[in-house]
Amino acid sequence: MQLLVGVGAFAAICQAQVAVVVPGTAQISLAAQPAGAQNINGDSIPLNAPVELTLPIVAGQAFQIVATGAVGTVSSNYEPRISPDGAAEEFTDEPYGVARINGPGGALIGVFIGSSVDTAGRPPSVDFTGASASHELLYPMLQQPFLVGTGKTPAGRPRTIVAPAGARRLFLGVLSLSTRRNTGSFNAAVSITAVPALPGNPLRVYGDSQISLAGQPLGASNINGDAVPLNAPAQVDLVVKPGQLLRIIAIGAVGTIQSNFQSAISPDGRQGDFTDSPYAIPRIAGPAGALIGVFIGTRADGAKPPDVDFTSSTAQDLPTVSPLLQQPFFIGSGRRINGGLKRFVVPQGATRLFLAVLSLSARRNTGSFIVTVVPDDPDVPQLTVEGVRNAAGFGSGPIAPGMIVSLFGKNLGDATAFASSLPLPDSLGGTRVWFNLDAAPLFYAAGGQLNAQVLPDLSASDCQIVITRSGVPGLPITVPLSSYSPGIFTQDDGEPVIVNYATGRLVGPREPARPGDILIVYANGLGPVSVPVKAGTAAPVNPLSTATAPVTGRLANARVTPMYAGLAPGFVGVFQVNIQIPSDVPTGTAALIFEVAGASSNSVAVAIQRPLMPNNQLP
Repeated sequence: MQLLVGVGAFAAICQAQVAVVVPGTAQISLAAQPAGAQNINGDSIPLNAPVELTLPIVAGQAFQIVATGAVGTVSSNYEPRISPDGAAEEFTDEPYGVARINGPGGALIGVFIGSSVDTAGRPPSVDFTGASASHELLYPMLQQPFLVGTGKTPAGRPRTIVAPAGARRLFLGVLSLSTRRNTGSFNAAVSITAVPALPGNPLRVYGDSQISLAGQPLGASNINGDAVPLNAPAQVDLVVKPGQLLRIIAIGAVGTIQSNFQSAISPDGRQGDFTDSPYAIPRIAGPAGALIGVFIGTRADGAKPPDVDFTSSTAQDLPTVSPLLQQPFFIGSGRRINGGLKRFVVPQGATRLFLAVLSLSARRNTGSFIVTVVPDDPDVPQLTVEGVRNAAGFGSGPIAPGMIVSLFGKNLGDATAFASSLPLPDSLGGTRVWFNLDAAPLFYAAGGQLNAQVLPDLSASDCQIVITRSGVPGLPITVPLSSYSPGIFTQDDGEPVIVNYATGRLVGPREPARPGDILIVYANGLGPVSVPVKAGTAAPVNPLSTATAPVTGRLANARVTPMYAGLAPGFVGVFQVNIQIPSDVPTGTAALIFEVAGASSNSVAVAIQRPLMPNNQLP
């Protein structure tokens, strides 16, 4: 009973929302200060006080904030045209216990405060000029400001902020050294939400992650201002065992000072750099921006191992890397010059693996890597590019957002499992499919085959697919991504999935169609639609979600123009194309193909019979 009450109370809290207006004059450094408090620039209480939220604040509670409006600061000549995401770089003052924040000037920012401000306990300053602005999940320290912006990352993902231990109050303000002359305001809607479960393997490694902070507590920092938690390295969600062999594969790009902070450096790095070594992690020298790692035990302490140098191509191309505990090592893309995969040996005493970017100062770095750490074990899921097929006709080629794919391989699932309800789950029998770090809705899972829906909002030239079983990933593969990948669904016997509109029955050799009949053809991968539908959910009946690009058909030698082409109402990811058979289509079997934006579907055979005369004779 107590558990049920707790769940109900949490549900009620999650529905709480507060809307506030944050004036451009709100100064975050004055949070929780008494009347008369001021900074060196003349901002003072109460005129320039930040806005305090009335929502209940408890440690571990997660918030999402959606903001609109515009303000003006010195960078816009005080014209209110700066969105909540901010403009030119600026920073805040720190006259009391609230730490400084660097970031886009005029941006909406926040800070958690306890019952009162500990003026002697100021946490490390933070920098949101680089990859930190792209973090989907923030764990700020007490009295440490954080970026809110519009509430979404540059990639359009919701930004979630988790209240730290000791938090009792939440304030919102504007990122500006001096706010007293600022203009305009933001409208902010603040909601309590659940903490999102971001993937831990495969995982994202941001460019602002600092390896020297591996295993360090909250507030730990180096001489360059990198600090935990904002610049902490990423911890891999994998149980590591001494002597175990791992494969580590990385894609993506980051930016460091060597690239003028432009995200153009691959996981193999560029030029030369090294890391700081303020704690128990020694220095590593090598190509700037490269992906690096370190194995840690229960704690990162004790004797510091020797520094290492991976600046030579020989060291970077080692087939097997055997680092000491707490000794950083070069990973790069995880591939050797000849294309083979490197192997990394887990040292004695290791219980955790951390990943970061090789950089002396990481706080302003940009971009990120997507990394997959795979045990060198034949039982992990095995998928190849050739095993990625269009679920409609099982053709090869690029995949398209929103389409249904069939994945063929080995060790893909522990048992056969089917999705039994909508929306589709993103896990079946312990198996998941990741498209660029997003878990895909699953229809079916078995040891040798998975059926999944490609995420409708994917947008890139290619896509990385990783299959995990019981949390353990197989090697990733990369496949081309296209807006269109048409296919016509077929049955187990190869017959197309086509329904005669008049009879409601499948068309086939035993029940052929006739000229003039209207057919409902079920298809796949016809591209963007007029009414976007959330992944794993059924297409609506009203309004219909039609294909935005023209779909044409060819039946035998006759061109057919669909009467309707769009998502099939009540189905997930399936298109429905309604066509009428031309009067001059010959008897027998006619090949049907659909085309959209220059891409062609598989060809299927449609059984055609001439209409009967009144005396039951064929004409």
